[in-house]
Amino acid sequence: MITNAVSHLFDALKQARWQQWGLVLIACVCALGLRRELVPTFTTDYTDFMQLWIDTLRKEGFHAFATDFADYNPPYLYLLYIGSRFPIHGLTIIKIYGAIFDTFLAVGVGALLYRVRRNLFVAVIAAAAALYIPEVFLNSAFWGQVDVTYASFLVWSAFFLVGRQSTPAWIFFAIALSFKLQAIFFLPWIIFAFIIQRHRWRSVLVGLVV
Repeated sequence: MITNAVSHLFDALKQARWQQWGLVLIACVCALGLRRELVPTFTTDYTDFMQLWIDTLRKEGFHAFATDFADYNPPYLYLLYIGSRFPIHGLTIIKIYGAIFDTFLAVGVGALLYRVRRNLFVAVIAAAAALYIPEVFLNSAFWGQVDVTYASFLVWSAFFLVGRQSTPAWIFFAIALSFKLQAIFFLPWIIFAFIIQRHRWRSVLVGLVV
């Protein structure tokens, strides 16, 4: 699903001029540098909550999930568990995940714009611009928050809705909802698409299973 979308985008990139490749490379390097500079910053959300969660996962391992040690939904806590297995500072783990999902979101934005406009330049600029939206990099790279996790999956859900691929659209919406309840605000749009595009109930059921 996503592999095919990214493949189409990269096929288009192969036809781009070297100047466009250079622009993309510079934008990516600068976005990475911006996030690297923001790694040391943190808020009380980290010191009062996330740091304690990571410390608990390091001490108790997977057995920590038998207790109410955290108030985030399991998918993100599983990611923290994986990160806690490595000798990396807790804050760095959170910022790395933020950068990964920022990239996932940016690629989704580019793929969505390319599907709508079939214009490579517009798609690439949109993807690069997504990395510099203040709400994106301040939330993940500065504050160390996790809203980009569910937001990135919603972007991909929108991508599949535009392509009239109902099953992956519902799957990615369900994944977004499993990360954070705020994804529910996307529900009216996907219901509207369900009616207009005449989605099969099987697609909805697959989303419910997820």
